[in-house]
Amino acid sequence: MSADAIRPVVGAVTYPIGSSGSASNQLAQDDNLAGISVSGQGRVSGTPDLATVNLGVEAFRDTVQLARDYAAAAMKSMIVTLKDYELADEGIKTSRFGIHPRFDPNGQGIIGFQINNQLTVKIRNLDMIGKIIDNATLTGGNLTRFQGITFSI
Repeated sequence: MSADAIRPVVGAVTYPIGSSGSASNQLAQDDNLAGISVSGQGRVSGTPDLATVNLGVEAFRDTVQLARDYAAAAMKSMIVTLKDYELADEGIKTSRFGIHPRFDPNGQGIIGFQINNQLTVKIRNLDMIGKIIDNATLTGGNLTRFQGITFSI
């Protein structure tokens, strides 16, 4: 597997042009100085050695506390499973957490609360990605939400 990364390179160098006075005097006197501006683009190719997985849980219950407890239990199971693969603690981070009311079809009353809790997980052992995702989503059960995966160098 190969990945290309394009990174813009932008820089600017301004040098006062003129023979009278020092550079600092010239800067103080003239705001419209001529100069040199440089920009460029580079490309790096290589085999990815890092996968970033975005997954989490979503729960809906009558009260905030019930929804939160339900989501927390599923998330705890998911994190325990991730740690079973010896992923570093700093590689498992909460990327989003939200609590939102849900309204009846007429928008008149609250019928419950939805909790979203998402993780960003960094995986260096690319041979294990499928197994890690399968088992993490299995432990999250029907609350699991898989947002995607990216590969990088």
